[in-house]
Amino acid sequence: MVCTLTPEKLPQLHVESLTLSYNGENIIENVSLSYSGSGIIQVIGPNGAGKSTLLRGLAGLIKPKNGRVTVNNKDITGKPFLASKFISFVPQMTLTERGINFPISARELLVFELKVSGYKLSKVEAEVRIEKVAERVGLKDWELDIDLRSMSGGQKQKVFIARALIHDRPILLLDEPLSSIDPASRSEIADSILTLSENKLIIVTSHDPVPFMRSTKKMLLINRSLYFYGDPEEIMREEVLEKVYGSMLMKNGKHLHIFDDACSHIANKQ
Repeated sequence: MVCTLTPEKLPQLHVESLTLSYNGENIIENVSLSYSGSGIIQVIGPNGAGKSTLLRGLAGLIKPKNGRVTVNNKDITGKPFLASKFISFVPQMTLTERGINFPISARELLVFELKVSGYKLSKVEAEVRIEKVAERVGLKDWELDIDLRSMSGGQKQKVFIARALIHDRPILLLDEPLSSIDPASRSEIADSILTLSENKLIIVTSHDPVPFMRSTKKMLLINRSLYFYGDPEEIMREEVLEKVYGSMLMKNGKHLHIFDDACSHIANKQ
């Protein structure tokens, strides 16, 4: 089971003047972007910039104060049921973990996801589907039977991405997929995301864009009302990054570093 994006299946995402607020305060303002096809769009910016809010808005989980989101000319603005026909969303793992406080294995969770989503599959068909998504994220068969509560952070993140892949939708939203994960698992998960981006549009937030740069087609640098959207070479410039990060951007020879809870190698100076 691999979603191969033939021309008629290519996701066409359009975000027009999107403003999202919380408790009456605008978190992001008048963001617009367009993209068609597979690959990665990276969303970067300081803590509190609105990155997670943006992903929730794209998934239809927040009704915007202004603007709209369309996929393949379908208006999905603030409509999570309609958005879910095109988009799968993996929130930050620290948030996701809070909902898993009872004994359940990865396999059981994936079976449950298939059932509640209304798939009419035989037991054998369900098992084949689960094994294929597990393979795509690097989960071994024996790991599928581990209690989620005893899994490492890296194993859990693989399970949550696998749960999203069960639906094989053309757009995948990933909020900080490499945070709070050991280095070995970070590398494995990053490689899986790069491979997935060959046949999906993946929109990923990150404090460290380096692991995903190979497949990054566009970047959105954002800090609430201020944003820049374009090709990586347009965004990863000192003069552009400095407008958003300010004093958090440090220069060291030909390299730029961001100090925002975590230190990230950003780019060679242009």
